Amino acid sequence: MYKWIMHAVIAASADNRRAGLKAMDVLRHVQAHHPLGSRIYINSVMQALSNVAKVQSHANITPIIFDYDDTHKRLAVVDNGFLVYLNSTPFDEAVGYLASFSNETGA
Repeated sequence: MYKWIMHAVIAASADNRRAGLKAMDVLRHVQAHHPLGSRIYINSVMQALSNVAKVQSHANITPIIFDYDDTHKRLAVVDNGFLVYLNSTPFDEAVGYLASFSNETGA
């Protein structure tokens, strides 16, 4: 699920990344691009969003790149260096770094 959330972040406009992506916009993006499509349910996305800080902590990512505000239901990119990278990197190149899995088809 985290790959597809990242896909949503990469595809978002610079303004949306800065303001934070709404959870429902992330869900719609994931459903539109994930091989399972509409079989991806909000609970899966919300659980992943709620755990985004914990996952980064377990992976020893410092400083954290993403933060999820559960009150406002928004995922924000909080690392300015990553924002600069996304703003200056073509979509196809950035999305090309996302892992591909053998059970996936399509985007």
